[in-house]
Amino acid sequence: MNSEFVPNTAFKVSLGQTADFDLGGMRVMPARRQVRFREETRTLEPRVMQVLVALAETRPDVLSRDQLALACWGGLNIGDDAINRCIVALRRLARQFEPQPFAIETVARVGYSLREAGAAEPATGKAERELRRRWRLIFGAAAIAGVILLAAGLFAWHPWRSSTISVAVVPASDASETQSIARDLTAKLGMLNSVSEGGLRLIDKPGVRGDLLFQVDSSTDAGMVETNLVLLNDRHEVLWSTTRRRAQANLADLKQQLAYTAGTVLQCAKDALSDRSNGPDRQTLKTYLGACEGYAEISEDVYRDLRAAFARVIEKAPRFEAGWRKLLTADSEIVRDLNFQDAVAESDRAQLKQDIAAARRLYPDIAEAYLGESVLLPARDFAGRMRLADRAVDEAPEKANPLVSRARILVQAGRISQSLDDIKRAVRLDPLSPSMRQELVVGLAAAGRMGDAQQELRKAEALWPGAASLLEARYLIHLRFGDPREAMRLRDSGLVRVSGMPLHGSFLEARANPTPANIEKALRDNRSYFASTPLAIVNLAQALAAFGREDELFAVLLDGRQPYDADDLLEVIYRPAFRNFHQDPRFMRVAARLGLVDYWRSSGNWPDFCFDPDLRYDCKREAARIASAQRS
Repeated sequence: MNSEFVPNTAFKVSLGQTADFDLGGMRVMPARRQVRFREETRTLEPRVMQVLVALAETRPDVLSRDQLALACWGGLNIGDDAINRCIVALRRLARQFEPQPFAIETVARVGYSLREAGAAEPATGKAERELRRRWRLIFGAAAIAGVILLAAGLFAWHPWRSSTISVAVVPASDASETQSIARDLTAKLGMLNSVSEGGLRLIDKPGVRGDLLFQVDSSTDAGMVETNLVLLNDRHEVLWSTTRRRAQANLADLKQQLAYTAGTVLQCAKDALSDRSNGPDRQTLKTYLGACEGYAEISEDVYRDLRAAFARVIEKAPRFEAGWRKLLTADSEIVRDLNFQDAVAESDRAQLKQDIAAARRLYPDIAEAYLGESVLLPARDFAGRMRLADRAVDEAPEKANPLVSRARILVQAGRISQSLDDIKRAVRLDPLSPSMRQELVVGLAAAGRMGDAQQELRKAEALWPGAASLLEARYLIHLRFGDPREAMRLRDSGLVRVSGMPLHGSFLEARANPTPANIEKALRDNRSYFASTPLAIVNLAQALAAFGREDELFAVLLDGRQPYDADDLLEVIYRPAFRNFHQDPRFMRVAARLGLVDYWRSSGNWPDFCFDPDLRYDCKREAARIASAQRS
């Protein structure tokens, strides 16, 4: 879109003034932002519904991207991703129903056309005929503006080139390790095809080259495998490279690491190459992809370096939307980490606010700005954090990060089932992420769904048999929820390294052989650790709950003089071991201390345990009683 184009909001879709209509057997209710197909109802985010209305009212005619921007964004200068994500969301919506009520066809170099699947164009009612007449007038008037826009942007954007980015993986030699890693990388990157909804195409035919090329070269020496991975463009210029070295016995870890890093870098490259008018030049692209590599393997000590790298990218390409997304994410992680350490630097908070404001001047609804605002809120402002997380998911339903952020808030609020739904969607959107798969496996076990957790673990192990991250996931689910002897076997194998393992020994012994002496030793170890590290409440709370010491647990959590880390506690108190803890109405006093009761009452979003038919009290009545006592 031309940056000099003046927005014209007069032509913008007004959902509140658009009559309900039928589309391929699906009832579309724009004012409610809902669609109904037979007995199923879905609620759409506002922008997605606007795009659906625009396409439906001009069907089967082709609607250009400029016309969509005019109708749904009022002519604002938006990036391609904004339209792409709405089209992706609508295609996913259609696939949820059988038969599909509609299909959206991409017309190369022009725009999109909506057609009702398996049916001729339906007769149009009076309200729909009027809307169709209005749209023809609108787009007839906009046609001249579209020609001007096309001419003005022709040299900055090459519309004759496909928005789909193709990629191939080639081995640099016939060495067995090289061939094995190249085959595995090809298979894993192929999982991104469906995620990208046509924006990414993997070429797996020998000799056929694409827009991008991963070149793989491996060598083995003294039991170590060293792999060099290089990303080239269609002119065989190097855009990015990395070298990884692992023991031959840990080849699964090497393959997993390469697949996730390569997938992350590839998605970044696709974002940059697809945004031809605003994307970075080749040298800046190399900086961007290097930072994306670090982003794939992010740890607390590199947030600032990543933030500096993405800031350099934005300096060179100030309208690059994907660069802004990464910059805001790095900003947010810096502040989140400092929040966790209770050492927030006001300069970091100010930097995040400044970057949010700058990004919004270009992209008003960028999801990462809402996530950044959420990080800036007090930890106990559940309503504010949830509202911002919901908005981020609405604005970027095709991205995993907003879903993960919302899932964590849902866990803290006790809405475990909904949090798992978000994590499942995030795994589908980011299928190569080891940490996300581990989070799903452990989350299912923590919700008491051990069978589902093991099923998901088996799926992940089929992708990366023997990978360390999956051994860790197996250990974690058996540590707290499954067979303690299996956890002990994994611990003794030396293949698993997770935080807190020194405390796990006596805990596992007590779970495997729950004699009074073993239980008391486990509790004594956890009490001692808590006494030396008061903020570390998690292990003690879980041990007390696991061995039925609810009275002691209530005494610790309700002692106003005793400091502890509420954020960590909120991650565990809804686990199966805490069921008896929830059964006691004193739990609502703990929830009030954590700031949850006010959120539950004001939002009406009560935690899952409140719907347990065996619960010995009524959550709403107990919460009202506590609120009344606090007021008096």
